[in-house]
Amino acid sequence: MTVLTDHPASQPPPQETPEPVAGFDALYARHAASLSRQSYLLTGSGLLADRAVGWAFRRAWEQWSDVSAHGDPGGWVRAAAYDYALSPWHTFSPGHRRRTAEVPGELLPVMVGLPPAYRRVVLLHEVMGLDLVRTALECEATIGATERRAAHARELLAARVPALTAAEPDRRRDVLRELMAEAVARHTPATVPPEAVRKAGERSTRQRTLAGLGGSAATAGALVAAALLH
Repeated sequence: MTVLTDHPASQPPPQETPEPVAGFDALYARHAASLSRQSYLLTGSGLLADRAVGWAFRRAWEQWSDVSAHGDPGGWVRAAAYDYALSPWHTFSPGHRRRTAEVPGELLPVMVGLPPAYRRVVLLHEVMGLDLVRTALECEATIGATERRAAHARELLAARVPALTAAEPDRRRDVLRELMAEAVARHTPATVPPEAVRKAGERSTRQRTLAGLGGSAATAGALVAAALLH
């Protein structure tokens, strides 16, 4: 599944640098494209996949002191991107039903139709190969619950995807990965330079700060007015 991995297997992962801008840019270069492809498999929407990745990296830059000190910065961003991609709020957007109806292929419509928790488990455990312990940790679930979700998701996929139904049980994971690779090949991640992501994160931080200051000023004004009336 090289289309979903963060770097070629023949190359060691780049070492993170403590300098914030360079460290963030290296993390972005290593993970952004693969996370967009993964998010596409969760949503069936290239637009939503790219939005999820952009949002996750903006949040990472806003909290860079914590993210850079995290034991797995890439895992932190992945969890944030998945959270955004699987947010139930997207179902209320005007184009959600149209995007869902236009999901191509035989596997992706079934995948997108699974409950969000199942989609996450399938991608992490069945496709990307994370073990149950790591998968459970990223899903914020017990190992037992994660194992049950994975088993149930396998059953649903095998029953609804002809290529999986026809495959021998011991071959289904390999077939699933092949189908995922075919599906994700339809999506080309957006090319956004890391500096643009950093600037967007800084704007978001300023806007929230100003909104917080405005709210504090309004509250203080209301308290003063109330005191003057008594």
